[in-house]
Amino acid sequence: MLDEVSKLVKARYGLLGGYVTEGGRRFYVVAAEPELRAIPEVVCPEHGIAILASEVIELARGAITIEALVRRKNPELFPH
Repeated sequence: MLDEVSKLVKARYGLLGGYVTEGGRRFYVVAAEPELRAIPEVVCPEHGIAILASEVIELARGAITIEALVRRKNPELFPH
């Protein structure tokens, strides 16, 4: 299932790669540069956004947007 949804996300937004933390959590780096550029608070949109497998599934299903992910992962950028 994760392979299928990651292919959907790759086709829609692009994937810049992935990594595994020391704790064993796997992150996928989604490019989504046009969506990230549209968010003024994002400083380096060309670096993409690192998301967990569960968030890849949410994104593929359309249950969340890139902007909502940015807000969830970086609430300090949005003081309001």
